[in-house]
Amino acid sequence: MGMNHDHGPTRVEHLHEPVEPCVTQIDAPAVGRQFHPVHTERVERKNRFLHSSLHVRQWQLSPVQKVSKPSKEALSFAPVEAVPFLPPSASLAQKHKLLCAKAQLERGGYRLLDVRPLQYVDRYTVATPDAEVVVDCQYNGVGFYTAYRSQSRSEHLDAVIACLKDEHEMVFQVDYVPSSPHLARLYALMRSVCDELDVVFTNIVEHNAQYYVAYYLRTSGLFATLLFYFDNSGFVTHGQASSDLGEADEKLLKIIERLKLHTTCP
Repeated sequence: MGMNHDHGPTRVEHLHEPVEPCVTQIDAPAVGRQFHPVHTERVERKNRFLHSSLHVRQWQLSPVQKVSKPSKEALSFAPVEAVPFLPPSASLAQKHKLLCAKAQLERGGYRLLDVRPLQYVDRYTVATPDAEVVVDCQYNGVGFYTAYRSQSRSEHLDAVIACLKDEHEMVFQVDYVPSSPHLARLYALMRSVCDELDVVFTNIVEHNAQYYVAYYLRTSGLFATLLFYFDNSGFVTHGQASSDLGEADEKLLKIIERLKLHTTCP
């Protein structure tokens, strides 16, 4: 089941695909190519969903809730080999963060000199044209980097922090096979909608015992979640959206608008 797009688009790797969706490559920067699941022909895919609704019973979608803490299962990173500066014991979140930061810093004309792991903080030392800048990048237990602090003085400090915040090259791994045709249709629709909006799945987890599937997303804020509840037959009955930005999460609101266009009550 599920182990798994402002933050820019991110790479997503799907290990197991359901019958309907397929995977292809889309345009991406020459450095750090990005992949995202899409249907082979976008026009055909769009027309297909415009003419076939996601049939649900008593469809409801609650207002977006503002939450401060992400779920522990919100991030599912792809495996990565050893990276410079960090010990083998470093988490996948730390390793992916370093790889993203290093690439962005180099594009900005800076050089990463060192990364020192501390208690829920990675201390980055960066060479700029006028000085060495030290930035403490704080992260939480889930793996989200939430704060950036520095006492360094440099006219490049803001640019360095912007590079460190850029996580669009992080690679998430999705291993999700829907357990019913109705959930497979929901999955295909979510992939279509999120592709159009450049939103990435950071994980998808189906909780059959509790009758819901959780879609974890990288939207306008740091994290967002869409929970879809279903009945014994697999019919989706209602959904619940949440984000660290609440109703200020523009991309999440756009996802909800598009989902409502494709839902009908039988």
